[in-house]
Formats: sequence, structure tokens, C-alpha cells
Amino acid sequence: MSTARPIARFTKRRVISCALSVGVAGAMIAAQGATAVAATSNATNTPTTSVAQSNVAPLAAGTPLGTTAASTPVQVSIILRARNYNVLTNNVLNGWTGPYLTTQQFANQYGQSPVVIASIQAYLKAFGIKTNALADGLDIQATGTAAQINKAFGVSLTNFRVKAPSATGKGMTTQTVYGSLTNPKVPASLASPILAILGLSSYSPFVSNAKAAQGHKVNVTQAAGTGVPGGMRTPADFVSDYNLKPLENQGFKGQGTTLGIVTFAAIDPSTPVKFWNNVLGLNVPASRLKIIPVDGGSPGPSTAAGSDETDLDVEQSGAIAPGAKIRLYEAPNSDPGFADAFYTAASDNLNDTLSISWGESETYILQTVLQGTETPAFVQATDQVLAELDAQGTSNFASSGDDGAYDALPDVGSTNLAIDNSADSPFTTAAGGTTLPGTQTYGVFDSNGNLTSTESANIPAERAWSWDYLAPLYQALGFPSLSDAAVALIAGDGGGYSVLEPRPSYQNGISGFNERQYFTPTDFQQVAPGLFEPTNFSFTQNPPLRSGSTSTGRGEPDVSTNADPQTGYAVYDPTLFAADGGFEQFGGTSFVSPQLNGTTAVIDSYVGHRVGFWNPKIYKFANGGNSPFTPLNDTTAFSGKQYLFQTNLKGVSKALPGDFSNNNEYYRSEEHTSELQSLTNL
Repeated sequence: MSTARPIARFTKRRVISCALSVGVAGAMIAAQGATAVAATSNATNTPTTSVAQSNVAPLAAGTPLGTTAASTPVQVSIILRARNYNVLTNNVLNGWTGPYLTTQQFANQYGQSPVVIASIQAYLKAFGIKTNALADGLDIQATGTAAQINKAFGVSLTNFRVKAPSATGKGMTTQTVYGSLTNPKVPASLASPILAILGLSSYSPFVSNAKAAQGHKVNVTQAAGTGVPGGMRTPADFVSDYNLKPLENQGFKGQGTTLGIVTFAAIDPSTPVKFWNNVLGLNVPASRLKIIPVDGGSPGPSTAAGSDETDLDVEQSGAIAPGAKIRLYEAPNSDPGFADAFYTAASDNLNDTLSISWGESETYILQTVLQGTETPAFVQATDQVLAELDAQGTSNFASSGDDGAYDALPDVGSTNLAIDNSADSPFTTAAGGTTLPGTQTYGVFDSNGNLTSTESANIPAERAWSWDYLAPLYQALGFPSLSDAAVALIAGDGGGYSVLEPRPSYQNGISGFNERQYFTPTDFQQVAPGLFEPTNFSFTQNPPLRSGSTSTGRGEPDVSTNADPQTGYAVYDPTLFAADGGFEQFGGTSFVSPQLNGTTAVIDSYVGHRVGFWNPKIYKFANGGNSPFTPLNDTTAFSGKQYLFQTNLKGVSKALPGDFSNNNEYYRSEEHTSELQSLTNL
């Protein structure tokens, strides 16, 4: 489920006054410079105030390794509070009705004043810290050494070894990071405009929402007219499946538009160009792709960093809208990297549409609350920049996650119901996933590798993505039992209700959820300091459909298209996948957000302007009588020989035990998750 608003205008006199106020910044700088010098020599003489930071909880659970070396480079982001925030968010949520804002217009109405920004910069300069204030008036990027940061913010950075999710979302790893267990402090005169200081911890929290397919598939078909291996879908399939073909046949292919992508893993820029031109034959110029390094850029290219995620983001969006330009914001996998990438994109205001395919669970964010960190500050830091994009008319999309109703599994290891941030924001369109209809057949092999039988699932119609239909095929997939397979194969359309974000007004009138509780959480343990969550499941075969209640939280996802790896797409990278001919078959909601990104560029080229934030419009469609969306609301549990069957080598079939239904391993999909059909009337 998802957000948009009207323009609050200042008088001409007020705007001029704001511009002229830069002239008095010199006096403020001098005053704050003196304060900074005094703070450096004798901090006790200057009243200070604590301000919020983030990513503290993983440090407290880690192993201290000693003081961070004084010369260590540190990048922090000082996120400022948006002025008139309630006016901004109300206007966006209710559907922006006035002309979209330029960056300067946004800064004048909602950013902090030049005087405030100059004062903070002057304070930091006194410690030798370099700063860059973005044009929107909400983000000051600062770089210095650990020694300078310690003095300026009254902290003592320490190194820690911590457990962390792999950037690829495949299991856990360890990180050696620096951080402060105490919140930073700044002079009291500077504190109130500061929403949060991000980057005092270098922990990398974000994971890719791409997922590989299960193997042993027997029935495959060649992707027609391409160099893509059989069984793998291409962007052309998306265009055909979701009714963009009529627009593209008329010549509307994103020309005159720019789409942006935020990522945390670098790529070889020649890779998507080879995919577009050598594989798909699109004949597009390499110059259409521009890489914008943020805070020093992203790690990679490598599979460990998640560069295959970035490959698919650029390849998919760029192939769906071959006429569009692409700006790729490559940032470090960190809170300041995340924030700076989005605030940079908003300040640029060159992107007509924008997407991100990385996320972290709300359960992970709750850890910082229980450490005494002002976690809502990080949530608001995300919300206000997404609302800024909405005010500028930049459509934006975030992948909803790949672990069904249990998105805390990859980053916290808990089995509670959880959804992903930033897709939980009411100011973005949460991109969910489906499974395409058709029969999937998998081979059962003996110990010598000989095929002994096949197992099949026949999916009658497009449905919410989860792997409940694969569990009954447990023999073909190498599991000892149905219950073992069900637990191991938890994957699907990330979705549910937020515990951090309230229900936005545009979701009013959408009914509450129903559910099939295949899994009952068990084994409650302390998964983080002060946080007790279940860490295991018990499995129930063929659970009944139960009526739930309407949550007060923001529901996601908003729009879903094919994301199941078993009906998934080709990702191309001849370096990363050299052993496989340069191709891998992936799925995940990572595909949906860039595909909707490219879709929007096509629609923008058709209507001749930015269509802006989708959510207020699409929920009106969903509640109306002429909606371009098809609700995925089938309540049937499919079982029996027609849907789940084993076939021996003589062609004789028998039913397999188990069933599957339209769910994400918990929630039955309703109006809040819809199949995209046609959006030309946005």
C-alpha cells in the first residue's frame, strides 16, 4: 500500500528576505567560529546538546577492538529538519495539485535558511572538517579525520567487529567498523535545526532484494529473438506482459526523460551497454549512462558487494525505456551513503523518476530505538527527502523485499512479521512481486544422476509471489520432507504493515488483511540488545484462511509485477558470471522497482511531463470503477493432481501432498498488491 500534496507559497517579500539573509552570514560565521575555537580549547565552557545518530545497536552487540586511529577518514551527513514539514507531507499525501517545485523553490519553502547552514559549516570548519551543503537546504556532507570528528561532536570513535547481513542477502558475515556508543553533541545554539547526524558508525546495513532461482528445472524454452539462454525472461517480456507495448509501438520509449537509480555496489559501465546492444540489439549510445559517485562511491564491481544487483537495475530500466538517459548514484552501503545519494538526487532534480532495490527491515531499525538512539530521526530523514522528490514531481520506487512477511530474516535473523525500509515510507511506491502462471516441472534424480521422475506445480493465474508452491516438490529440490522444504524456501513478496509509519490517507478505504499462517514463530531469544524476537518456526500444512483486522500502519506493497526467480529474468555480466556464459537467472522485487522506473519514463515521454508520485493516484484507481490494476485477491487454496503432481518415466502422474495459495507466506494478497495492467492514464 503508499503517498503525495498542494504548494505553500511565501510572498515575494519573504523570498527576497530569505535570499538577502545570506548577507548577514558573515557575522554568524564569525560568531560560530569563535564558539568553535572556544569549544576546541575548553569544551566545558560551551553548552552542548545531544542529537540523534543511527546504527548503534550492532556495535553494542559486537566485539570492541580499540580506539579508532586518529587519522581514519570519516564521512558524516548532517541531516537538517525540513521547515513546514507538516505542510509538505500533507500536500504530498493528498495528491500534489500545484506546479512541481524547483530545487531552489523547495529550499526556500522547506529547507533550512542559509544562515543556519553557514553557522553549522563554520563550526565544523574550526575543527578542520570540510563540508558541502546541498542545494535543497537539508543535507550537509562533512569529511574529516576521526580525531577531528571526536572533538567536534564530543564522541570517542571505537572499532568493533560485528555480525552483519551479506550485501547480497545470502547469509551473515562480519564487518569491522568504527562507531560511537554515545550520541554526538553540538553547541546548543546549533542543535534544533539538526534532525540527525549519520555516519558516526560505518556499519553497512542494506541488502540486495535480488534472489536466485532454484535449480533442477526440466522444462525450459528459448527466449525468442535474443541471445538470452532459454527459460530466462527479458525486459521485452515485461513490456509485453504489462501492456506497455502499445505505447512503445507508437514510438514512446522514454525519450526526453531521465531516470535515476540509487545503489550501493559499483558496476563496469560497459556491462549494461553490452546487454542493451549486443544481447538485445537496442543500439543505444553508451553516453546515456552517467555514474555519479556519492561520498567516494560504491565498492565493486564484485558479487560480494552486490554488483549483480546494480547490473539488473540499470539493464532492466534502461531496456524498458531505451530512449531515456540514466543517472546511477553509486554510494557506500551506509546510512550517510543512503541519505546522501537521495538528497543529492533530489538537489540535482534532474531525474524524472528514481528507484532503489536495497533495503533493511524495520526490526533492524527498532534495535537502535532500544539502544536509546533517536531512530525515528532516521525514518524522518528518509521520509522528508522522498517527500521532496514527490514535491518536485519525481516518481520514486523502492523494492519491498524478498522474504515474504518475514523481512527481518536476512538482517536480524528473527522470524517475526516485518517489512522493509525504505519501502515502508508513505512517500514512495513500494514495489512487490508476483509469480507468473504456468506449469513448472523439476527433475528427481537418483544418486547416479539419473532422472527417475518429475514433480510439477501448475499455477493457474498470476498470484502473489511466495515459494509455498515449491515446498510440495521437496524431493525434486533435495529436501527430506515437506516441512523442511517449507521453512528453507521462505521467500516471496515482501509485505505487511509498518510498525514505524502510520497509515497514509490515500490508503483509507482499503480493506484489512486475511492470512494463512503456515508458520508459527517459536524460540524467542534476545536477537539484539533489549530486543526479544522469535528465531524459529513451526510449520502447519494446509492452514485455513483467517480474517484479520485493519492495521493502523502503512501497508505495503503498492504495485506488484513478476518477481519470482522461477519465472525470472536474465541478468548479464560477462565478468561476474564468466563460468555461466555471462548470464544468471534472478528474480526478486529488485526487478520490479527498476522496471516501474523504466515504465514511468515511457509514460512521461507519452504524456510530455512528469507524472509524479504514483500512490495518491493509484489508490483512487484501485477504489474506483475503471482501474488499470487487477487486485490479486483469489482466496483459493490449490491442491490435488491438477495443481501438484509427480510423473514417472512412463508418463503416469499422481497427486503430491500440500497446497499453495495467493499469499506472501502469511498475508493473502488484497487490493494493496495489484497486477499492473496499464498506467497511461496516470
